[in-house]
Amino acid sequence: MITVSVIDYNLPYRNTLITYLEKAPDLSVVFTDESLTGLRQLLKAKPNVLIIDINLKGSGVDAVRQVKEALPATEIIVLTVLDDKEKIFASLAAGATGYLLKTESLKTILAAIRSVHRGDGVIYGSVARTVLSYFQIPVNSLPSIDAYH
Repeated sequence: MITVSVIDYNLPYRNTLITYLEKAPDLSVVFTDESLTGLRQLLKAKPNVLIIDINLKGSGVDAVRQVKEALPATEIIVLTVLDDKEKIFASLAAGATGYLLKTESLKTILAAIRSVHRGDGVIYGSVARTVLSYFQIPVNSLPSIDAYH
């Protein structure tokens, strides 16, 4: 059983996500909140996976770092509307193992939870492109193919 917690300020979205996740036979939602005011309860719940929106009051990136320090075994997926390079990299550096946009389907979010629980990282769509483009070298800077022989 994968235990999951959801922290999201958007109550209708949070309720929709929780309702969907609770239908999965291999998941159990153990804690939900609109912010990290219930941090003590989250720490007590010790979820396998935390879904968190970084667009929280205060710094959502700091919340990721704080949870990861307190619960190092918990996998953290950022689920947000913020498709911002600085937020993406700051969240990953703080310990998130996934970064998804809320435009992803509920089915994709469920698959991401299972994936990070297995030890994978997850990024999709435009977020994946942002991360990949950071590491790409301009073509004219690459060594010739002959250099690899």
